[in-house]
Amino acid sequence: MEWKWSYGGTYEKSMRKIPTFIEKTVMIEKTAIQQSLLSEDDSWLMNQQGELYILDKNKDHEQSFNKREDTYHRMAEREMIGQIGMNPFSDNNYVHDVIAQDNFLKPISTSSEKEK
Repeated sequence: MEWKWSYGGTYEKSMRKIPTFIEKTVMIEKTAIQQSLLSEDDSWLMNQQGELYILDKNKDHEQSFNKREDTYHRMAEREMIGQIGMNPFSDNNYVHDVIAQDNFLKPISTSSEKEK
């Protein structure tokens, strides 16, 4: 006995629906009108059919509809730090570091002083 997901009839293939140019322009115009009616303060989402709808502000419904935009906002809120090799805990500047290097870190030849 063999199990199948059919009743034994032949399968009927349907034609692939290709949207025409007119359908595309109507959909573009429809979404353009919907977007123009929204203000920046409105919370809105777009469902899978391309229809926009406004979220109710009374509900605590926070759904992220654009992860990329959320990520950009989070990165913009970060504290800016210098992107060079510096010690953030050091109070010295470059000039003081060079002076300290000349005074203490370079070897000094003591043989020339003995000859004089």
